[in-house]
Amino acid sequence: MRIWLQLDYLYPQLLLGHSGTEVNGCSQILLPFSRLSSAIVFDAPAIANGETLPDRAIIRLNRIREQANLVHLRAFAEARGQKIYLFPARHGAPTGTDPDYLALLRMIYQVGEEGYLKGPGFFAFTKGMPIMLQQNTNTYAGSVNGMRGTAEEVVLDASVQASWMELDDLFVLCMVPLLCVLIRPAHDHNLSFSNVPDGLVPVFLIQMRGQIPSMPGLFFYRHQVPLTLGFAFTNYKSQGSTFTSLILDLLFGKQRGVDHHGKWTSINVQLGRVKTLSGVWLREPVTLEDVSFSPHPHLQVELSRLEALEQQTIGLWESSPDP
Repeated sequence: MRIWLQLDYLYPQLLLGHSGTEVNGCSQILLPFSRLSSAIVFDAPAIANGETLPDRAIIRLNRIREQANLVHLRAFAEARGQKIYLFPARHGAPTGTDPDYLALLRMIYQVGEEGYLKGPGFFAFTKGMPIMLQQNTNTYAGSVNGMRGTAEEVVLDASVQASWMELDDLFVLCMVPLLCVLIRPAHDHNLSFSNVPDGLVPVFLIQMRGQIPSMPGLFFYRHQVPLTLGFAFTNYKSQGSTFTSLILDLLFGKQRGVDHHGKWTSINVQLGRVKTLSGVWLREPVTLEDVSFSPHPHLQVELSRLEALEQQTIGLWESSPDP
């Protein structure tokens, strides 16, 4: 078990201490697993001695998840000696409206995505980066909301003269309209497209509708590929996936709007994504109290019924004579 303490997302720190003590001003961590008799934490050299920080994480809050995705994207590109290309979305307002263009400009300059308007203001691309589809585009082919894969190529509008601006040694701003992104889905498929390399599937721009909180009732349109970076994702989008190692987000703190059942469900979904306990990393330190939640009473009754039925079925199998 590894504890990844987020003091600053850019600089994850691992602490080493003893029960009941404080290390660097942080209280000792008690892991909420009865199979462990005491807290187990590692210091920073542990990473250098064979430990590798997972490149996938479950993060519930949008703002932190977007930051995490961008941090991982930068590390991903730098490790491969690649540039990161930024493709701005196209925005508009319904006919007959008088939009606040300054507010619209602020909305455009969001590399991530805001809750009121899906799709990234800038689509950040580097070859081979993990992505996740944000909505159904082809259910027959398995291109559905939450589908994972890697972004391999971008297709630009050839009718427009290319315009590039190097922002620094890593980021390049592209002013050529983006037509689609060629992705390699993680699942098997038998789709093929003319003039598209084998195994790749095009994801085209779509129109997404939303609004700015400071301008209630006035809707805007964003034209962008419905893709988001796939390094960090919600616990909901993680369902159905399995990982060897994964950073989990088990601390709810004083978060509002989530009852005991919701917290219990989130914790179970997250822990169920990792193959073994040794692959669990925690984004923040937790205590037993932090994760002591129970399911809804009706669900508890149903779980008890199913457990009793399971034992009854096993008993009948064991007592029945061999054929």
